[in-house]
Amino acid sequence: MPAFKGSSGALVKPATIVEPPAGVVTFARAAANGWADRSRREDCASTKGARHLIYGYMKIRRLGWATHGTEVPLNQRGAGFRDGTEMVLRWLIGVLTVVALAMAPAREGARLSNAGLWPARAANLTAVDLGLVLAVDSSMSVDENEAGTQRAGYIHALRDKRVSAAIRGGPIGRVALSYMEWSSPYQQKVIIPWRIIASVEDALTFADDLEKLPYTPGSTTSISAGLDFAVKLFRSTDFEPARKVIDISGDGYSDFGRPITVSRDDAVAAGITINGLAVMTQRQTWRTPAPTDLDIYYRDNVIGGPGSFYIAVRGLEDFSHSVIQKMILEISGLTGPSKPRA
Repeated sequence: MPAFKGSSGALVKPATIVEPPAGVVTFARAAANGWADRSRREDCASTKGARHLIYGYMKIRRLGWATHGTEVPLNQRGAGFRDGTEMVLRWLIGVLTVVALAMAPAREGARLSNAGLWPARAANLTAVDLGLVLAVDSSMSVDENEAGTQRAGYIHALRDKRVSAAIRGGPIGRVALSYMEWSSPYQQKVIIPWRIIASVEDALTFADDLEKLPYTPGSTTSISAGLDFAVKLFRSTDFEPARKVIDISGDGYSDFGRPITVSRDDAVAAGITINGLAVMTQRQTWRTPAPTDLDIYYRDNVIGGPGSFYIAVRGLEDFSHSVIQKMILEISGLTGPSKPRA
């Protein structure tokens, strides 16, 4: 590539010469022909446009892609180029070459990956036996006592040695765990994001952190929105689960949001199993009367997927025991006592 004169008049030769790819030249030439025809007709009447083209051309020369000695013809008004064909071609070659060079590593990586010579992204993910979302009801029907009992139940379960033993007893020996609370279609909150649990210490740390975090009461009940939100949590993770499970607990029907069965079916189609914890406290709430067949409702409308099951909690005093039982079954990949209706 020949040298060219810099602003001082001295000859300047590019330190590194990068020839534009042939495909870029072909594309740029075809595009330039059409644009140059228009520029000749309008005589580049736009001063601003001409200024941008001049600056672009100067950059191309500095990169060594412009032929030495090429003049930039201006009209008498100084408004633009009389014939922009060559200039536009060079400008396009420069821009498209920069883009092509920037994309080259990604294309090469994809080629090597397809050839088995470059590890795919999944190979870099942490393998776990289970990805488990604990999705807990925080709607207005959950009073302060029930909210405290629910949170304490999950904390106690994570501190239980049997749960830790189930985690370590899997083929890989670790699970990914996230804790969220849900209520109305517009109220879902991740309390603790995804964490890898591979030891007793990991489980205890998760429980300790959960115990410290505040509880925020919600409003209406939308199990469907809670499920939809939980499904989204699986879309951006740094682990690869052998199984995906949403463990959803609640004390009422889904009365807002889209149909619960639609959300359930979408989750199952995404390869996620939904297990349920129907909290049947029999206490009077803002609902009249209080749900008496919530277990049947969960069986027919909420749970779904391979090995799905539900557990009915008949009183808050049984909540902690039910959570421990449920988590052990989920982590171990076993089926619970109550399955979906055939």
